[in-house]
Amino acid sequence: MSTFGFTKYAKWIKDHESEVNKFFNDYFEKKIGNKSKNVWHGQHFEWFANRVSRDCFTEVDLAAIGALSVRLKGQTARELIEDTDGVLRGLLGECELWVASHGADVSDPNLSSEWLKKGSSFNRLWDELVKKERIGLGGVKASKLMAAKYPGLVPIFDSQVSQLLGVTNNDPWWKPMRELVIEVKPVLDKLKLARDDIQVTTIRKLDVVLWMKATSN
Repeated sequence: MSTFGFTKYAKWIKDHESEVNKFFNDYFEKKIGNKSKNVWHGQHFEWFANRVSRDCFTEVDLAAIGALSVRLKGQTARELIEDTDGVLRGLLGECELWVASHGADVSDPNLSSEWLKKGSSFNRLWDELVKKERIGLGGVKASKLMAAKYPGLVPIFDSQVSQLLGVTNNDPWWKPMRELVIEVKPVLDKLKLARDDIQVTTIRKLDVVLWMKATSN
């Protein structure tokens, strides 16, 4: 995988702080009344993500990813919520234990990288979500489901952002995004919400800024 896109946009973020700040504030601008029709609906992802259950998938997870413009087929949504064999609950429990012991801020350079390794509970949860038996649940939707559970840890994989960075579906995502967010963290930490009804993690700030940049091109 070429790292050119990551290097290019790390430099862009550091060299264009005012534009980065404008993208962030435009995305999360709170509007009421008739103006609310024109909000970026992805800004509501944080509100739902703060309300998801950590030990199972529920309708709130579906609302969270819906805010990011994706939907699951009815069959797939029911499979995740029913979890008849308990595999998803087991993996979510393992992930939660790891987070409780190590933290969940991917922008922290001291955070253990164990979760990135093949065979980790997070990678096994990913594999379980995207297994071929699932109808219409690919990498984009899986990343948004996992980001709703771990909004400070798991970066969202989106077609707009991945194209901006020159990444394909087969390329690594978590590790290079972690490296990028650590590099530009000083800039992202300056971004402050002008509202108090939601909280935005550092990795989500990066996602929003890159998405706004991609859609503005």
